[in-house]
Amino acid sequence: MEASSEPPPIESASLMAILDYLPVAVYRVTLDGRLLLANHPMLELLGTCHADEESPMGQYLLDLPIIDGQTLSEVVTMTGEVCEVEHAWPVTDGQSRRLRHSARLVTAPTAAPLYIEGIIEDVTEHWQTITALRSSEERYRSLVEHSPIGIVLIDDAARIIYVNEETRNILGYSQDEIIGHPFTEFLHPEVASLLYERYVRRQRGENLPTRYETILARKDGQIRHVVLEASVYRESTGDTRTIVQVVDISERIEAERALRDRAHELELRNAELNAFADSVAHDLRNPLATIIGFAELLKEQWQTLESDDIQRSFNAMLSVARKMNSIIDALLLFARAREAPVITRPIAMAPLIKSVLQRLQSLIQAQHATIHVPEHWPMVIGYAPWVEEVWANYISNAIRYGGRPPVVELGAEIVPPGHLIRFWVRDNGDGIPKEKQSRLFEAFVVGSGSAPASGGSGLGLAIVKRIVERLGGTVSVESSGKPGEGSTFSFTLPAATIADRETLRADHLTGET
Repeated sequence: MEASSEPPPIESASLMAILDYLPVAVYRVTLDGRLLLANHPMLELLGTCHADEESPMGQYLLDLPIIDGQTLSEVVTMTGEVCEVEHAWPVTDGQSRRLRHSARLVTAPTAAPLYIEGIIEDVTEHWQTITALRSSEERYRSLVEHSPIGIVLIDDAARIIYVNEETRNILGYSQDEIIGHPFTEFLHPEVASLLYERYVRRQRGENLPTRYETILARKDGQIRHVVLEASVYRESTGDTRTIVQVVDISERIEAERALRDRAHELELRNAELNAFADSVAHDLRNPLATIIGFAELLKEQWQTLESDDIQRSFNAMLSVARKMNSIIDALLLFARAREAPVITRPIAMAPLIKSVLQRLQSLIQAQHATIHVPEHWPMVIGYAPWVEEVWANYISNAIRYGGRPPVVELGAEIVPPGHLIRFWVRDNGDGIPKEKQSRLFEAFVVGSGSAPASGGSGLGLAIVKRIVERLGGTVSVESSGKPGEGSTFSFTLPAATIADRETLRADHLTGET
């Protein structure tokens, strides 16, 4: 008798013993809910569910929702099988297990369905571990992404492979505009080559400083001052990565610059105050000495003096008192012109010039001055009381320092491209030496090429400069310094627009100016 080549059949008891030792649950269930087979892990799993007499274990399996709410029987009968589908398994304590489920429909030779058999693996612990890792990764990602410090990751080809939200805010570029680009594209050209050289040397393992204070170029052209902190590490794949922390210190730099500017301004103010004290002491002491001298003369000799001498003494005292008053007015205007609030409006220059000439009428007559005034003036934006003081200072200086007799010419012209108007006052004096021109607009500086017809406080041109700069303009002087060629003092103001002219016309109609 020949030996059979087929292995002997396995008895059912032996088969179940093998199945019971498997680490997965195995079952077989008919389409009408009868449980045909269940190994020990499967029975343990079924023991945790909510099945009862009305819903036997087999039916419980068939009614399990495994894909989008569809039950096991629905999915398997439609598709024939399911492979490694993960789903929840409710248990009696109100919790749930995570299962990985594979099942197939077994049919008879006639294609009639016989039963569903399947394998279930409990992956709850693995799933919990993966979920915890994902949650942890998400937390770290969120911390990095929303960090108040910019974070950049650079690969070993100097390309950026990650930037967080703060870095994008600092640079002003979107994610797509940064990722994949060389990091040097976002550095200022002045520092790009140096930092790239340091990057290459650090990649080679050289020990270099890791902290740099430098500048970045934003998309909108702004320059941002930043501190970069770089470190190099190797990934498990062996690839070298550079991680850079970016701290925007632009506000600190601006604050420091503002502090320096403020300190410089305070130094200038202190210098002004020192000059102010010297000037006040000098300019007021002489008039006071004159008044005191005449007062003492009148006190001691008024009974013996002729009436004409007494009158001359009083006139002299009155004259120097008025000079003291004008000095005080100039000092007050000089102080107020720095910080006094002003509201600029359209200015019609012709009536303002007329008012200035009326103020200076006594000086014009005393010096036999001739003033040439144009018929038409361009309109500007400014503060009329201050602009009047500018004209008064310029014209009075032109009369005092002009020829004998003084001839003064006023004029205006448009400064290309047309946003500013330049006004000027030209005299026929001896001009101003070049070495003095640069200091003329400083406080308490007096002097020109010719001797003045009457003394000044040294504040006039400093007041002009301060006023004009507060109104958005500039001041200047032109002079060859040669006798008889005179000097031209000018200032600029913003030109009025058509809308500004309409506003001035409306003000005139309503009587507001």
